[in-house]
Amino acid sequence: MFTQGSEIIISNSNLVTKYGDKETILFNNQPFKVSGINITECNENGVFVYDINYKETAAPVCRQSFIDIVVVGDIVIWKGNEEERAIMPDKSGYIVRFVGDNVQNAEKITLGTEAETILFKCDSLPISYVKINDVIVEVKYFNTARTAEDTGFLYNSEYYSLTTSTNQWGIEYAVSGGKIIEINSDKGDTVIPQDGFVLSVGTSSTAAKSLKNIKVGDNAEYINESSMYSTNSIPLAGVNIARKADTLVVYTSEYGKKTLTNNTGNEVLVDKNGFVSMIYDKDKGNSEIPIDGGLILSANGRMSAELLSSVKVGSYIFFNTDKKMVYIVKTPETELENLRISKKSFLDKYDFARDKLYNIDYDKITENINKIETLVTEAQNAKINHNTEEYANKLIEGKALIEAMEYSFIPSLTVQDRAAWVTIAEETLDGNVLVHLKSEEDVKKYIDYTKKLKLNTLIIDAFAMSYSLYNSEIEGVLPLKELNGFDVVESFIRNGHEQGIEVHVMVCSFSGGSTTFIYPENHYMSIFKDKYLITNKGNSTNSYNFITLNPYDNDVRDFQLAIFSELVTKYDLDGIQIDYIRFPLPNYYQADKYEDFGYNEDIIKAFKVKYGVNPIDMKTTDNLWDEWCKFRREIISSFVEKTYKTVKNIKNNVTVSFTCFADYNDRQTFTYQDVEKWCMNGWVDALYPMIYAQTTEQQLMYAAPMAESIAANAHLVLGVGTYVRATNQSMTEQAYMPYELAADGISIFTVRYISTGGYYDIFANGAFKNEAVRTDKGKVTFVAGIYEIISNIDNVYLRFYKSDNLDLIKVKLSELLASSSTVADDENFSEYATEKLIEIRGIISIYEEKLSKKLTTDFDYLINCFTREANIASKNAAFN
Repeated sequence: MFTQGSEIIISNSNLVTKYGDKETILFNNQPFKVSGINITECNENGVFVYDINYKETAAPVCRQSFIDIVVVGDIVIWKGNEEERAIMPDKSGYIVRFVGDNVQNAEKITLGTEAETILFKCDSLPISYVKINDVIVEVKYFNTARTAEDTGFLYNSEYYSLTTSTNQWGIEYAVSGGKIIEINSDKGDTVIPQDGFVLSVGTSSTAAKSLKNIKVGDNAEYINESSMYSTNSIPLAGVNIARKADTLVVYTSEYGKKTLTNNTGNEVLVDKNGFVSMIYDKDKGNSEIPIDGGLILSANGRMSAELLSSVKVGSYIFFNTDKKMVYIVKTPETELENLRISKKSFLDKYDFARDKLYNIDYDKITENINKIETLVTEAQNAKINHNTEEYANKLIEGKALIEAMEYSFIPSLTVQDRAAWVTIAEETLDGNVLVHLKSEEDVKKYIDYTKKLKLNTLIIDAFAMSYSLYNSEIEGVLPLKELNGFDVVESFIRNGHEQGIEVHVMVCSFSGGSTTFIYPENHYMSIFKDKYLITNKGNSTNSYNFITLNPYDNDVRDFQLAIFSELVTKYDLDGIQIDYIRFPLPNYYQADKYEDFGYNEDIIKAFKVKYGVNPIDMKTTDNLWDEWCKFRREIISSFVEKTYKTVKNIKNNVTVSFTCFADYNDRQTFTYQDVEKWCMNGWVDALYPMIYAQTTEQQLMYAAPMAESIAANAHLVLGVGTYVRATNQSMTEQAYMPYELAADGISIFTVRYISTGGYYDIFANGAFKNEAVRTDKGKVTFVAGIYEIISNIDNVYLRFYKSDNLDLIKVKLSELLASSSTVADDENFSEYATEKLIEIRGIISIYEEKLSKKLTTDFDYLINCFTREANIASKNAAFN
């Protein structure tokens, strides 16, 4: 008996809630008592829960009527039909089963409903994560640059570098043998254990906070498993309202016939069943709204990027106006839909490849497409017959097949220059120096990585931040102290040659230095401090605080030529590339304050002698302005000529290449690179236009005119920028473009961005899956090129066309291979190859225009390669 004032003590109060003392699950705050967790017998009325501790493929068989619901991220993302067993969501969520009389309660629960567990917790884990002791850190990105996103970034032996190459705004945990071996705080660039990995998180991330007590020696492991369920949510601004900046809006037929949006965003069509059926082209607006129950997702600005990164054709979409969220979910049904869509997509890609006459494995592709069709039927039948385990297995098999086919439609050439630039060291945002390669091991890692990519050429820096990366004996050239005497150039050349990779050394000719550095008195930037190129306003720096040396000054020219000569003499390099052989771009383009470079006293004096006018007094509209531009072009052109002859007089077999701006007008009126003249006069072996376009159309806009104007006079290697975030499709098209233009190949900026930009697979397994010979390898190029044409005829042309002429050309090519075996592979071979290939091209007589054009392109590609080589060989003969 309690009396007033008696003390009452309540124990285990945490086991009592307003819903009672039993496990409960809430759906939109409506409670349901849980009858059991992970039990195999669920044949009585009740609510049952199954999480990752239930080890079967699907929820158990039940003799009563039931409805299964799948919860991921505390949101209902899948709801089955009555008596349809759910596939287990692995580690990412759990199943709630309503049995018997409770089925009517499940019928009221809709997709997007929030779920909450009371007095119990369903164990769930991310699909990909690192576990350190008991701390779980989700990992969303692999071997790519760490960003500010609040997630884990993982680096392993497949990364391009031995270190993470990250900045100081993170914490990194190196793992080897299942143990933390190093914790690197606020420094970045951690060494990656080649038998383990590095977990990198942002300094202020929630992951960093959860790992604050982790120490060296703690247990760590990386776990990555696939799941048939996932969810992503994007904030919803509203339904059937005008779209504003940085918003996502849903449009239904109640709004009208069209979205009435402008073309500054992206729009996605969702069919009446909730599946994405089309992602419209970028910057397309005013889409037609379906009238059958479908909808349009319309996004702008930041929301565009988020939408496009989350959806693909086949994604399942629903939205919640109360929560103001759009949900993009993956479920078994989306996997089945993806199988159906993939079959159609692969058939379309097959037809596209056939139309283009690409040389791909048509037989294997046809076999796999038929297999996908079979899997779709088998999966559908398993679902209808409630054979959930078989349904799951067929979906898993189909997903693996789709992934295996991803790169099957990309053609890969066997004759092509495949080059990439290598950045040895660079200045960080805070003015420090970040060295990417500082040891023999670093270089070997790079070489191994590029060999797996099937690159055949590397272009490496000889200088970084105006300090040499090799051991120089030239006065004023000081080594980069962070290398501690390591000769990167020598290491790259030796290791590259051991792997069969050409190494070209790049020097920025008039690129002086940065005002952010203070150079020692014995540094060339101090020695030449009175020889900085200046503007018409008297400034010596551009808008990036960069300094250019005066390209007209004889001392500067002699200094640059001495560097080129030293490198060519000292090292067994395959080529030397001259970058920044130009004037800087103007600081200001506006007519009233136009500021450009080239107003040093010696340049002004020379122009006045020739034209009687001081250019500093001129405007861009003056009659002599074109002559002033031409005068500066001649300054650069004369040095190009001098450079070429200097190098060739030392070693005439060294390839001399130059980089240049892609735009003709920029070259003529701003940077003064008259590349057409350089090539016409025979001062260039190879030209590398720095196009770096984000789209195929942009790349072609610059590449096509250059291919036409350069023609037979020099090799043309198109600059491709992997840092500009082009789509995978565009990247593969840009890789193939040189063949279609009869140019020589591509050069990628840079090796690092191939990895951090996520392009490794698209090159290694797609555009570069076949080994390729450079276009300047004489008889090796000749043989590889002829075999490629024969392969095209056998595998592609005769597959889709019947032509006696194709058989004749095959015979002629085979005869040419046999007869050429006795021809010397010397400086005259290119002329021989050109002549013989032109002869065979002349007998092409095919009625089908498309086939005739494609076969002619095959020959033109090789003929142009050898025409250029013949001209270069003729030039080189003068330097014997």
